[in-house]
Amino acid sequence: MLQSFYTSAIVTSLLTPIPRTIRSVPDLVRSPLKVGLEDYSYNRAVFPSSTDSLTATLYRDKVLAAWPAGGFFSVADGVGRVRRGGFAFYSEDSSLYTPIQDTFSDDEKCSLSEVELNPPFTTAATLAKGSPYRELFNRGLLLMLERGLRARQRLQWSPARPRCERETSAVAAVGLDPIFPAHAMLLIGHLAALLLLAYERRTKKAKIL
Repeated sequence: MLQSFYTSAIVTSLLTPIPRTIRSVPDLVRSPLKVGLEDYSYNRAVFPSSTDSLTATLYRDKVLAAWPAGGFFSVADGVGRVRRGGFAFYSEDSSLYTPIQDTFSDDEKCSLSEVELNPPFTTAATLAKGSPYRELFNRGLLLMLERGLRARQRLQWSPARPRCERETSAVAAVGLDPIFPAHAMLLIGHLAALLLLAYERRTKKAKIL
């Protein structure tokens, strides 16, 4: 029973996916990771002057604290730093997915976490007030959504998210240390059983005599 318990515990620990501890921007701010930004004009203009509390906190506490010069990197450099560990990189998913798919191993893909700094929001078409085309646009956009045209265009023009083929880490070699207590207790149990057997046989012979 003890051997079965230890065996199942070891197998369960190996098959359990790595827990995702960073699921939001506050989690990222509290983590020990350094943070870098993709080097393009939008990020250079928005982050230093942002009035959003999360964005400002992230830039002040994680970017400037680690990189006083600004913390801007190319996509190739940022992805490489993420792969080496201890680094989080902010960029468009369409810019990151392809190099991650091409350069990361399956285990490295499975260990990644993705956090949205700016959640998707609904946009609208601009029309003149009272325009007769309003209903036409409404029906056309709704039909595109219902019949899958938007989803098809997204699949065609946007890179797919890198797939983690298995949700577990690489199989680790198990040495004697994790299973030594189980084998030691099993051996002690066998010895105790043999001693009890010898004692019972001796006691039985003494009673017969």
